[in-house]
Amino acid sequence: FVFEIQKGLQVGICLQHHIRALASITTRRSSRWNIFFSTEGHDAIATTATPHGNARLVDELHSKPQLGPIPNPRIEEYEDKILAGVRFEALSKNYPALGGGKPVEVIRDLSLSIADGEFLVLVGPSGCGKSTLLRLMAGLESPSSGEILVGDQPVSGLRPAKRNVAMVFQSYALYPHLSVRDNLAFGLRRSQQRTRLQQLQDQLHRNTRRLPAALRIPSHREEQLEKRIQDVAQSLELDQLLDRRPKELSGGQKQRVALGRAMARKPEVFLMDEPLSNLDAKLRGSTRARIVDLQRQLGTTTIYVTHDQVEAMTMGHRIAVLNQGHLQQLGTPMELYRWPSNLFVAQFIGSPAMSLLPVTVGPNA
Repeated sequence: FVFEIQKGLQVGICLQHHIRALASITTRRSSRWNIFFSTEGHDAIATTATPHGNARLVDELHSKPQLGPIPNPRIEEYEDKILAGVRFEALSKNYPALGGGKPVEVIRDLSLSIADGEFLVLVGPSGCGKSTLLRLMAGLESPSSGEILVGDQPVSGLRPAKRNVAMVFQSYALYPHLSVRDNLAFGLRRSQQRTRLQQLQDQLHRNTRRLPAALRIPSHREEQLEKRIQDVAQSLELDQLLDRRPKELSGGQKQRVALGRAMARKPEVFLMDEPLSNLDAKLRGSTRARIVDLQRQLGTTTIYVTHDQVEAMTMGHRIAVLNQGHLQQLGTPMELYRWPSNLFVAQFIGSPAMSLLPVTVGPNA
């Protein structure tokens, strides 16, 4: 290949395996350029997704090669679903340092918009602020500055129960003394405003639901709740496990119960903090495909945190790359793979990582 370099410039040439195509990206500094070589005829999504996901998802995320930016995959409309976009506006989070030192900055002036019904994946190295951002969204932490909006409503000042978001944790966070049925229904029951008499009636209904019809205590609220739980259980193939306790479930079944508990509430936003990290490789692949299918069916805005690049490249409509609390790049999987915005993204996205070769131009070049 042949290209011209202005005298006095420093050039970083970044190489990938089986390199044939060239794309150049200019940094903000006028005295330094980064030239990236991407792979021609190599499909990153198909390579990572085929052994781990499903073919339909590969077709959805992969678009035809083109010169301009790759558009987002189509996000379907759901007429009877409540959808809400999410916006982070100049969001920052600092923790006071021990011993009176300089505060630790975890999130730094982050601005990010997530569309209604979009599946956004947050990736980055450990300590970059991914989980902290989810905790800020859920109300488990308070931002140091900036604002979080769900739809057009600011939520930074609201209690977690008032934000209408559901979070799926890495550790499942199931109640060990409750059955699968009661774990799924826990959030729904706590969200209802009931008098003491109504609570007593609902409790009697639950205690008598196995008795003959003539002996059952009726409760319209509990009947509606049970119908919702049954629908969620069937969609996650948990309908045969409703009477089991968490200790009687496998890891994959526990994760499905955690997902179902979040789904049952019909939240405006799903928050998922590395929900598959405790599963084995085979189970991760099947659960990954299930989460994607459910999100497409429900059309609920979803923010998904992971450190696994296979999950990032095959699950999300877009990927946000974080490093040291800063947003490095936001784009579709193929945009990040083919056109990284800086050296960090170029080295972080892709397996094996992109090789870097620093080049200094001599005075007689």
